[in-house]
Amino acid sequence: MYFKRILLNLLAFFSFSCQTKELEDTTVDYYLNQLEEIKLKEFITQNLYVDKKTIAPEYKDVSTNTFNKEGLKKSKEIENKLFKKYFYNYYFLQKTRFNETIYSLYFTMNDKDNINWFLSKTNKENWYNIREINREEVLKSSRLNKILWSYNSQEKNKEHPSIFINNKYLIVQQGNLNTILFDLITEKAVISEEINKDISKENVHIKIQEYLKK
Repeated sequence: MYFKRILLNLLAFFSFSCQTKELEDTTVDYYLNQLEEIKLKEFITQNLYVDKKTIAPEYKDVSTNTFNKEGLKKSKEIENKLFKKYFYNYYFLQKTRFNETIYSLYFTMNDKDNINWFLSKTNKENWYNIREINREEVLKSSRLNKILWSYNSQEKNKEHPSIFINNKYLIVQQGNLNTILFDLITEKAVISEEINKDISKENVHIKIQEYLKK
């Protein structure tokens, strides 16, 4: 009876641990790879593929070993439908901490070459630890406490975003360029693409580098 009670307590503990496991930082590519797996499964379900590597004879161009015209049309329809459904959500990428505050980075994609993101803040006790949030909640919910988001310019945001802290500043990086310098004490952007509309991303990066040397 005693050992049975211990076993039950251990099972309850591990069950709780699994449920409350904190999200780990990840990448845009992680989610794109997930979407690719979903797409391949759907290709099999829709009889475009025999298995994950083999195109069904009905949709195969034998000379090129790729989709024929009908297969290409059907595959594009499936891809577009899945892409829109998958990226109806924003997905967790990364978090970083400054004193008692956690800053979380989430992203979505409008198309394959255009990434949207937002950064939210919360105290560590109330961090929501959610992997995905639908777009409607992102637009309407106050609990997310969004403090930064992708600059809506005519140029597409192709580079994957990331965040890091340097002293009292939070820096948003896209690709290899620093694009936003955010003061964590005043909670205001010091340098950004939106503030410095007249200069290129490369020069915004240089301005941030120079500012940090002061």
